[in-house]
Amino acid sequence: MLDIWFEKGLKKELQGYASIVRYADDFIILVERESDCTLILEALRLRLAKFKLELSETKTSLVKFGRNTDTSDENKHPGTFDFLGLPITAVKPEQANSRYVGGQVSPASALASVR
Repeated sequence: MLDIWFEKGLKKELQGYASIVRYADDFIILVERESDCTLILEALRLRLAKFKLELSETKTSLVKFGRNTDTSDENKHPGTFDFLGLPITAVKPEQANSRYVGGQVSPASALASVR
């Protein structure tokens, strides 16, 4: 339901690129424009409330991320976030003008899978 609502409804109201990545009840929403974030958060809260659900405030955050993120200032760097136990980060190759997404299993997840 979330995927269809996002793709066929909400996405049409946005100004820039947007995509949803979902696994079971976990998801991330990727957007190109920061201005779309406020619209998405409000619409998502209203949508979930219709089903008596709510966003986890401890898991919900806005992270600047990607190739267009300003890296000239150390306070403005591509963010890192966890998704399904993986820390996701934008990695800049040494000899390229682009970035790619990288990740590795967190120590907590690795330990849990051994048990």
